[in-house]
Amino acid sequence: MIFRYHFLIFLALTHLFTSQAYSQELNQTIRGIITEAHTEMPLPGATVILITGEQTTGTTSDANGRFQFAAIPLGRHHIKVSYVGYKPYEQQNLSLNSGKELFLEIRLEESTLELEAFEFTYQTAKESPLNEMALVSARMFTIEETERYAGSIGDPARMASNFAGVGSINDQSNDISIRGNSPYGMLWMLEGVDIPNPSHFGTMGGTGGAISMLNNNTLSNSDFFTGAFPAQYGNALSGVFDLNLRNGNSQKFEFLGQVAFNGFEIGMEGPLSRKNNTSFIANYRYSTMAVLDKFVGLENLSLMVVPYYQDLSFKSTFYRGKLGTLSLFALGGINHINMDESDTDPEQWTHELIGQKMQLNAASGSAGLKHVINPGPGTKLETTLAFTHSSYGFTSDTLTRQNPQLFPQHRHNDKENSVVLRSHLTWKMNARNIVSTGFYIQPMQFQFVDSIYRSSLGSFLTFNNLEGNYTLSKFFGQWKHNFSDNISLVAGSHFMHFSGTNDFSVEPRLAFRYGFEKGRALSFAAGLHAHLAPRLFYVYQSFNPASESFTTSGDNLRFTRSAHFIAGYDHMLNAGTRLKIETYYQYHYNVPVTSSIPGWSLLNYGADWVDFIAPIENLENKGTGQNYGVELTLERFLSKGYYYLITGSLYEAKYKGYDQIERNSIFSGNFILNALVGKEFTIRKHNVLSIDAKMVYAGSKRYLPFTFYQISDYHFERIDDWDQAYLNRLKDFFRINLRIGYRINFRGTTHEIAMDVYNLTNRKNIFLENFDPYTGKTETYYQFPFFPVAMYRIQF
Repeated sequence: MIFRYHFLIFLALTHLFTSQAYSQELNQTIRGIITEAHTEMPLPGATVILITGEQTTGTTSDANGRFQFAAIPLGRHHIKVSYVGYKPYEQQNLSLNSGKELFLEIRLEESTLELEAFEFTYQTAKESPLNEMALVSARMFTIEETERYAGSIGDPARMASNFAGVGSINDQSNDISIRGNSPYGMLWMLEGVDIPNPSHFGTMGGTGGAISMLNNNTLSNSDFFTGAFPAQYGNALSGVFDLNLRNGNSQKFEFLGQVAFNGFEIGMEGPLSRKNNTSFIANYRYSTMAVLDKFVGLENLSLMVVPYYQDLSFKSTFYRGKLGTLSLFALGGINHINMDESDTDPEQWTHELIGQKMQLNAASGSAGLKHVINPGPGTKLETTLAFTHSSYGFTSDTLTRQNPQLFPQHRHNDKENSVVLRSHLTWKMNARNIVSTGFYIQPMQFQFVDSIYRSSLGSFLTFNNLEGNYTLSKFFGQWKHNFSDNISLVAGSHFMHFSGTNDFSVEPRLAFRYGFEKGRALSFAAGLHAHLAPRLFYVYQSFNPASESFTTSGDNLRFTRSAHFIAGYDHMLNAGTRLKIETYYQYHYNVPVTSSIPGWSLLNYGADWVDFIAPIENLENKGTGQNYGVELTLERFLSKGYYYLITGSLYEAKYKGYDQIERNSIFSGNFILNALVGKEFTIRKHNVLSIDAKMVYAGSKRYLPFTFYQISDYHFERIDDWDQAYLNRLKDFFRINLRIGYRINFRGTTHEIAMDVYNLTNRKNIFLENFDPYTGKTETYYQFPFFPVAMYRIQF
C-alpha cells in the first residue's frame, strides 16, 4: 500500500513537470578557484578550458585564483586546467543545473619535472584523496556519489559501504565494519576536528545510528580512509571520515527545499560581501514521521513509535583579508523516541507478557571557529577552537496484565563535553619536499548515571554516578618527498597521551608509491595506531566484597594498539576505468579483555545495540587479534552517461580473549561482493532520467550460541556457550536496491524527484536473534523488507 502511494506520487510529479517543460535554451554559471594543493595559496594566471560537447571556451584565473564562465548550457561538462610548473588537472562529467551555480575548488600540485622536460600527460585521478599525504587505502568521494549510489540516501557512511573492504552492520543503522573491525574503531572528523557520533539514535560513544545528521547539501568533497592512515590522524583503528563543509555562494543567494523519508529540509546560502568573497550556508531538517504524526496522528500511521529528530548544519566564511580567512561552522542534532503502552490493549503489546513505557533522548553536536593564514611563502597555518557535546538518556517503566499500574524500572543518563584546540602547519619547501606538523588538545568532561528502582526502598537506587575530567593530547609530524611526479615517500609519526591513565603512544607511519609505465602504480604502507576504549570503561566502579570498597576498573586500562601493513596495485585500464587490488594485514594487541568472561574482547564491541551491558569489570590489556584479506575494485567512472563499480573482499578477522583461545571475530563475515551500475538519459534537452541499481552479497555477522534453564514461571536464565562462540554465521546477506530519479530544469529552478527502493526482492535478512528472559523464547528480528522511499527537491 505504501509503495503504491509513493509510486503514484512519483508518476504524477514526473508527468506534471515534464508536461510543463519548454525547449528554450537554459544556461547557468560555472565559477571556481584554483589554489596550490598543500598551502591553498591562489594561483593567478592559470589557464582554464571548458569543453561542452564540440564547443571549447577558455579563460584564466584572476589575481585571487578565481575564474568564471557565464551563460553555459546545462548538462555535463569537461574542464581542464594548466599552470606553468604544475601538474595539469582534468575533471569530466561535471553536472550543471539551472537551479544552482556550479563552484569548483581546484587544487594543483607542483611538478618535480624541469620546465623544459615537462610533458602534459598527467591526469588527476578522480578518486585521488584530497589529503596529499595519503598514498594507499584512501579515496576522495564526491557529494554526488552519496545520492547516485542506490540506497545511500545522501549518507556518507551508507555510501562508503559500496567500497572494497567495507561492510554494513545492519539496515537499521549506518554503522560500518572496515576490514572485519568493529565500527567503534571509526573516527569522524569535521573541518579537522574529531566529532562525536554524527547520527540520530546512536549509542553514547558509538559511530553510527539510524539516520545521519550529516547533510550532503552542505558537505564538500571529502576523504575516506580504510587503513594505515597518514600521521595526522590518531585515535582510530579501522577507518577515518575526514569531512569538510562547503562554502556558500559568495555572489548570489540560492535556496533549497526538500521532502524525503528522512526529513523535511530547507536550506539557504549566499554572500556576506561579494567584494570580499565571504558567504554563509545553512540547512535545517525535521523528521518527516514527526510531521505526519502531528497532522495525521500516530494511530493512523500503524506505528508503535515515531522518531522525532532535527538537525542543523552551518558554515560562514565571514572574513577574508590580510589576516587570513575566518570561518564559523556547526553541526548538531537532537532526537527522541517515546513508546507508551500503558493505555494500549495488552494484545497489542510488543512483548507477550509485559507492557512498556520507554523514552530515549539523545543529542550530539560540534561547533568551531577556524582560522587559516599563509604566514610566509609556501606555508599554511590552520588553527581551530571548537566545542563538542554528546548526551544520551533512557527511562523505562513496565506494567503487566495482572497489574496495569506502571512500575518504575530504570533511569540512565550520559553526557560528554569537550573543548578542542588544534593547529596544523604545512610547509612546502619545494616541489619535492613538503612537511606538516601539528597538535590537538582536547580537555573532556563526562558523566554516567545509572539508577534502578528498588521496591523495598520505594525509590530509585543510584548504583553508578561516575564522572571524569581528562585530557586527550595528540601531536604529529610528517614529511613527503617526491622523487618524481610518479614516485613518492611519506614518513611521519603520531603521538598520543591520555591523562586519565597517563598512557602514551608513539605511532610511526610510512607510505610509498611507485608509478611505472602509464597509469600503473605499486604502493605500500605501514603504521602503528592506538585507540581509546569507550569512556565508561575508564570510570566504571566495581564493588570489592573483601575490602568493602569500590575500585575503578579502568585505572590501569591502556590504549588498544594495532599495526597495519598494506600493499596495493593500481592500473588505469583506460581514461575512465580503473582496476585496484589491495592486500592487508592488521595485528591488534593490548586489547581489553576480562577474566569475568574469558572469551569476551573489546574487538567485538559495537555489534549490537545492547553493548552497554558489556562486562567492564576486571579489564586487562591482554587480548590480541588479527585481520587479513585481499580487496579488488573495478570501476568505470561516469562517462557517456553510465558508470559501474564492482568491489570484492575476501577476509578473516580473529581474536583472543582472556583465555587466549583464538576465535572468529563477530564481524568476520569472510566475503563481501558489491556491484553497482547506473545510466543517465537526457530527455527534452534539459531534463535527466537516472536509473541506478546495487547488489550486495556478503557473509553476515557471527553469533554466540546459548542454552537456557527456567528459574520461575516468568524468569529464564541464558547460558552462553563460549566453546562454540562465533563458529558460525547468520544466513548470508543479499539485497538489491534500485533508484530512479528525474531532474527537471526550468529557468533559474531545478526540480528533482526520486524513488529509492530497498530490498527489491524482499529477502528476509536476519538482523539479530534476541533471547527473552521472561518467556524463554528466542525471537528473530529481520532487516528492512521491501521498502520504497520517495524524495522531492527544489533548488532556486
